[in-house]
Amino acid sequence: MVSLVPMVIAAVGMVSCISALQLPPQAAGLQCLPYHGTVCSGVVDYEYLPTPGQTAEEQDRSISDSLSKFEGKIYECRIAAKRYFCASAFSKCRQMKLPAGVPNVGVVPTFPTLPCKSVCKQYEAACGVTEESCNMLSNQKCNDLEKEDTSGYKRAEL
Repeated sequence: MVSLVPMVIAAVGMVSCISALQLPPQAAGLQCLPYHGTVCSGVVDYEYLPTPGQTAEEQDRSISDSLSKFEGKIYECRIAAKRYFCASAFSKCRQMKLPAGVPNVGVVPTFPTLPCKSVCKQYEAACGVTEESCNMLSNQKCNDLEKEDTSGYKRAEL
């Protein structure tokens, strides 16, 4: 299954550095990338932060393996699982303005955006599972997999 722990640790570390009014050294190596895979197409239509030590292809395979456990389940379960796994593996880029007092060194603070708790809860309800990482998630400053203009529900294709 896709793990949120590395992304949570990275996000907490970077937020604590910014709050101390210094740009974290990790920010210099962060680069948002467009998603070009197939497993999460129709879900990941945003730039994401790559998971350190894993290629997008490896993440796609991991998600595909996780989704195979839901073959034969109802449509709502398969869609909810795909949305949650893809949002977890391909963390949406969130770029922030520099806080007052932090010198501009040419690097925009960029953070991973975890899936919203609501996306996780939809997965739990649709598939009848308990996902422990739901307890670590929030519905604020999160990835709800909706377009920024919130013009309507985005339906993922299998």
